[in-house]
Amino acid sequence: MLHGKAAVVSDVALIAEGISGQTADIQQARLNGAITERVGPAGYRIIKRIVVPADADLGVSELALWLDNTPGATKVMLKAKDSAGTVRTGSVPLA
Repeated sequence: MLHGKAAVVSDVALIAEGISGQTADIQQARLNGAITERVGPAGYRIIKRIVVPADADLGVSELALWLDNTPGATKVMLKAKDSAGTVRTGSVPLA
């Protein structure tokens, strides 16, 4: 079920709600037909990006996540732009 448009400023503007026993994704984001992000039927956010975002793609105080999927050295990668506009990067190695 999808609801949209807040009636008053305290309303949630968009709700994507699954149902009990749902097997399909609750939400999907796509780029040229390929799924880049989804919320699975159990409610987990799943990101499928393996390309480093350009610095210009980030606004001030924004964060991007992607996966370095190198076999044996897989890590979650992060890029953020701080409140002064400086880009910061980091990684979290996965065992």
